[in-house]
Order: sequence, then structure tokens, then C-alpha cells
Amino acid sequence: MRMLLFTSLVSATLASAAPAQTPTRTLTHDGVTYTYTVDEQDGRTIIVGRSSIGGRYRLSVQDGYVRGTVNASRVRFPVSDAADVEIATIAD
Repeated sequence: MRMLLFTSLVSATLASAAPAQTPTRTLTHDGVTYTYTVDEQDGRTIIVGRSSIGGRYRLSVQDGYVRGTVNASRVRFPVSDAADVEIATIAD
């Protein structure tokens, strides 16, 4: 279920244009709010944030894959896994 959330987060991030600044964004899923920033570094999209229940994550999107850590656990999945996920609520 958490992986579904992070595929949603990646899908939402890739669907929107990268801003010139890095404003804080939020996503609410199953009653948990995720606050994050998106930045571009060396050809990668970097998503860094935390959840309202205390979890932290850092995801790097490059070459068709998402890699990173979620609550100190490593994650890796293809961007295509995030392509068809519907988003519950997103606010910039």
C-alpha cells in the first residue's frame, strides 16, 4: 500500500511541470498527508519529504526508474508503475 502511495507521488510529480523554485507540495492519501519538494539535480528529479505520521523519504527519478529511501528502507521501481495511478488529493 505504501508503494502505491509513492507511485502516486511520482506520477503527480512527473505530470506537473518542474517549477523554477522548489515550493512545498502536499498529497493526501488514506488520511495521511505527505509534504514534499521537487528539485532537478544533474538530470534527475529529486523528491524529498515527510508524512504527517512521521515517515521521511527521498526519491530520485532518472532513466525510467525511481530509486531512494522511504523510512530508511530502500525502494526501486520503474516509472511506468506510477504512470496509471490515480491521485486522491494534491495541492501546491
